Amino acid sequence: RALDYYLESRALMPSVANTQNAAICLDELGRYDEALELYEDLITRFREEISEEDRAAVAPDMQRLRGQVGSIDVLANVGQAAIVIDGRARGRLPLVSPIRVMPGRHDVRVLKEGYETFQSTVEVAVGKTASVDARLKPLANAGRLRIEHPVLAGAEVFVDGVLLGRIPWEGTLGAGRHLFLVRKGNVGSAPKEVIVVEGQTALPSVQAHRLGPALRIRVEPATAELSIDGVPVGKGRWEGRLPVGEHRLEARESGYFNEARGLKVTAESGGDTVLRLRAQAEHPRWGTKEPGLIWLEAFGGVAIASSFGSQAEESCESGSCSENSAAWGALVGARAGYEFPFGLSVQAAGGYLTLGQELGRELGTSFEDSKTDKPVPVTYTLSDDIRISGALAGVGLSYRQPLGEHVELRIHALVGALFARSRDAITGTVSDGARTLDVYVNGSDTSVGSVDLFVMPELQLGLRFAGFAAGLGLSAPLFLLEGPAYETGDVSVVGSCSGPSAPALACAPGSELVAGERAYGLFLAWVPTASAGYSF
Repeated sequence: RALDYYLESRALMPSVANTQNAAICLDELGRYDEALELYEDLITRFREEISEEDRAAVAPDMQRLRGQVGSIDVLANVGQAAIVIDGRARGRLPLVSPIRVMPGRHDVRVLKEGYETFQSTVEVAVGKTASVDARLKPLANAGRLRIEHPVLAGAEVFVDGVLLGRIPWEGTLGAGRHLFLVRKGNVGSAPKEVIVVEGQTALPSVQAHRLGPALRIRVEPATAELSIDGVPVGKGRWEGRLPVGEHRLEARESGYFNEARGLKVTAESGGDTVLRLRAQAEHPRWGTKEPGLIWLEAFGGVAIASSFGSQAEESCESGSCSENSAAWGALVGARAGYEFPFGLSVQAAGGYLTLGQELGRELGTSFEDSKTDKPVPVTYTLSDDIRISGALAGVGLSYRQPLGEHVELRIHALVGALFARSRDAITGTVSDGARTLDVYVNGSDTSVGSVDLFVMPELQLGLRFAGFAAGLGLSAPLFLLEGPAYETGDVSVVGSCSGPSAPALACAPGSELVAGERAYGLFLAWVPTASAGYSF
């Protein structure tokens, strides 16, 4: 409403204050092209009146607005032609500078009495200027339009959005459909349709009523046809004043459901009204649904796990481990999927995982010396070389989100099974404090098979050029089940305990210290990955 008052004030007597305040309101309403137009008018028309303080204050706003709008430059083969953009008169040719507009699609018309109306649609990008070369042809089929009213003498006559004169008015127009309205102060008419016939003069009736404030009506998509009270007024948008009272807005576009809405205009109402059309998904305009993509990808990376959750590692909880390194290995594989048009994929994957860990531990126990019948305390020092490897297979989902022309974010989530082989090669020694002898573990280094379940989320940042894609990511396979028991047996001393000189330590019986230890428990691995693939 503030904008309406400032524009009304400006229409009566333009000044620095009402021009600047109207520009501020337009900026706040997001009508940046109109705001910039008024700011430019402020510092040119009122250059002798505007203070240096105000001039400095608007400079940053103008700079910001220039970065949010585009321009249309119109050239024509005739002079003094009127330019109408989106139903709003924007000046006459020749232009001093391009016309500021908001980014997007715009309807441009160039009109001059005695010539056919030129019409074109242009797409304008931020910071860019779209050029329109209007070639107007002399009217071959012309008629005349006369507008008169005994009470509205002196009222402005707008035809096809351009002010052409005042009542009584008569002029030559091309044969066909035209829109006209009249306005005198706060009294005027809604847009009316008139058909001009070649060689004849059209005399439409004129009905004027009190007008409400200026308003803007927009349609989405911008190519949709807009009608006010059954009169088609153009595509995409309409700006102007309507008589106070009830009006009916309608919008239609092939491939969309029609939209209709009532609009009540009062002496105070104004602003923007938006009609959004819903697309008809099955309409022939959209053709067949966009097909999905079949894609293939190979991936691989270094695998790291802080622990296998094995029983061998549990012995470290008492502080008896001299070495307990993280597990290292590799994961390689491939996956294939089908991507739906909205970016979600179903996929299947397969690969091979291998992980190895070094473990050093000390285990204390005792045995009874058969010669002295006394207990002998001993310490077993063992080195474990733990290995888990096997094929894995899974199914899951993934999602691809473009971040730019070539950059994209990919999210994968797999659920599957690891067909693992696990082993623990154990070597070591036993000591009673005086002597140290080697030991061996029955069944050591014998692998056992198992099936484990896993879930594996992965996040990737990738590049795509045509069908080729490459990326870097991080996956985190989590293995959910406990593994089997190793087939290890007693820990026995290497050597003979027979003879009078044989040390008692050599006769230590086999110990079940590591017999049947669990190969692994629930554990998590981290895998930085690199990938390459192709979409068909």
